[in-house]
Amino acid sequence: MDKRNESSSTDFILLGLFPGIKHINLLVSVILLIYTVALTTNSILILLIWVDSHLHTPMYFLLSQLALMDLTLISSTVPKMASDFFSVKRTISQVACGTQIFFFLTVGIAECIIITLMAFDRYVAICKPLRYTLIMSQKVCLQMATVSWAGGALISLMHTAYAMHFPICGSREISHFLCEVMAILKLACEDISAYEKAVVMTSIVVLLIPLSFILSSYTLIFLSVLRMNSLEGRNKALATCSSHLTVVSLYFGPAMLVYMRPSSYHSPKLDQVLFMLGAILTPMMNPLIYSLRNKEVVGVLRNIMLDPHSQIVSLQELGTPGLMTIDGGDDGGGKCDDNVVGVLVLKLLEIVMAMKAYVFLDPHHVLTTDFQEDLFSNVGESDKRGMKIMENYNQTLTDFLLLGLFPPSRIGLFLFILIVFIFLMALFGNLSMIILIIVDTHLHTPMYFLLSQLSLMDLNYISTIVPKMVSDYLFGNKSISLIGCEVQSFFFLTLAVAEALLLTSMAYDRYVAICFPLHYPIRMSKKLCVLMITGSWTIGSINSCGHTAYAFHIPYCRSRTINHFFCDVPAMLTLACMDTWVYEYTVFVSTTLLIVFPFIGIACSYGQVLLAICRMQSTEGRKKAYSTCSTHLTVVTFYYAPFAYTYLRPRSLRTPTEDKALAVLYTILTPMLNPIIYSLRNKEVIGALRRLIQKISFVKM
Repeated sequence: MDKRNESSSTDFILLGLFPGIKHINLLVSVILLIYTVALTTNSILILLIWVDSHLHTPMYFLLSQLALMDLTLISSTVPKMASDFFSVKRTISQVACGTQIFFFLTVGIAECIIITLMAFDRYVAICKPLRYTLIMSQKVCLQMATVSWAGGALISLMHTAYAMHFPICGSREISHFLCEVMAILKLACEDISAYEKAVVMTSIVVLLIPLSFILSSYTLIFLSVLRMNSLEGRNKALATCSSHLTVVSLYFGPAMLVYMRPSSYHSPKLDQVLFMLGAILTPMMNPLIYSLRNKEVVGVLRNIMLDPHSQIVSLQELGTPGLMTIDGGDDGGGKCDDNVVGVLVLKLLEIVMAMKAYVFLDPHHVLTTDFQEDLFSNVGESDKRGMKIMENYNQTLTDFLLLGLFPPSRIGLFLFILIVFIFLMALFGNLSMIILIIVDTHLHTPMYFLLSQLSLMDLNYISTIVPKMVSDYLFGNKSISLIGCEVQSFFFLTLAVAEALLLTSMAYDRYVAICFPLHYPIRMSKKLCVLMITGSWTIGSINSCGHTAYAFHIPYCRSRTINHFFCDVPAMLTLACMDTWVYEYTVFVSTTLLIVFPFIGIACSYGQVLLAICRMQSTEGRKKAYSTCSTHLTVVTFYYAPFAYTYLRPRSLRTPTEDKALAVLYTILTPMLNPIIYSLRNKEVIGALRRLIQKISFVKM
């Protein structure tokens, strides 16, 4: 490693995960996936235990602490490892290294203690059920959590302080992906035999003795289980205990192999494998084991998804101290209070409850009980019932009503969460693409200039639809003013046509680049690129202005309820009280000119491109051309196909459900997929991302 990469002589250098391995990209991708799953599942498990009264028992209180420790454990290692990989900046300051060691050891030791206490909880619940409520009292529950965290922090503080005081007089390269005590000790230029003995003694105290206690307690548990007369009780006890023993094996095994072997038997690769098992894989496996093998957790999750009012505590209860009452195990009884920390989370839960119950929050409009029952009784007829609901809704005569995309059921809630996630992904992906193209000089080419405009259009495109749709669902206010509807329709049509024309320009760019490479700088000049962009936006605006002005001068004397999630012109025409066949014909002509003809042009240009590629002598050049063109063709297919199918069909063949599904494809899904397709399948974009991360890391240094 070049010394220029170091910020000072006291910095360490982390060699990272398996230096020299061939498929490191795949391994890092898997680890990031594991990290995402671990964050999600542990957070869900903590949230379930907090909000459901059936899980307010000592066992699940300890399980919530385990999930919190797993979150902290994996977050102390993976983010730094991923940052080092992408930025190629392997240095870590001495203070940061000591901090990472402290948090890693604190959480690691605390997890050993909490797993041991969980074994004690199961022992008391099964072997001494009548005394369970007395033994596992409120005081004991809080003491267990406190002892786990405090004990881990105290032992970690001593080891961190002692390990970091050793002088490093040789290389400061740590053969690991994190600052780990045993790896740092190899760099010390003093005799560390005494400290190694202290590490072994600590391992015996926090690993071997607790493991012996766990095995002894489970031996007594199995003897008690075998004496049970109830087959159901026996199965439940075995299921709970087998889940806990699986977690014990996954965690204690690798930790003992790392810290109880003499230093002469250590090898960097084996240590990294063991740390991946204990510090990365186990935090992901724990919540999966406890949820998939635990009927109570699965039942609670199912109840929350199915029942709008299932077991969730009201906001008044959530705001009071001592909400989380921990009942005394399987037999009821004792209580153990735990103050709620996340007020923001509780507010969010209240909103989710409101969404699931589909309660409209307009103070001038209250749904009666009968009306709510009618709403939820038959989801299959939600469109017809939705029209009745919306017609009774408090509104002005000029307002339209959007029925929306989400039915008032658990499916609607799932779709809502999914589309919000897609919207955030689209914002992040397209913004990242625009920033990369602006700041990286390697991407200052006509192709990427056009791509930056595509990302800008996708940003505006999805932002004209999703925020209004989300607002309608959250607050129940489905109305949209006449002017608001006009504005949304204008921007939607402008961006839709502009994007179709831009994709045609991008196809022409690829055609010139591959079929006429020597003429490319002349044909794709800066002036032509600007004209392409200006033409796309201008034609889109003119076409949109004409259609919007005509569509909104039509009299609407029927219901003003639009069976769509945005102001789409074809959906509005069904409400008109005049014959609209002339306008429908103009829509058909516009779609043919601005969608079908450009698509034919794209298909013809790519026919020429494929012929040119087949004649290429260079295998590498052929692969690069195929990659670039297949990326663009994927984007074209996702966009043109549903758009053309929607607007080229006669009104008699359309159904609202089918129109909504197709609109989701080209208004919501495509703006998210475009940056992903162009980044994952494009080495130049990935290279630019790495260079940007390196620049940011260098500035921080």
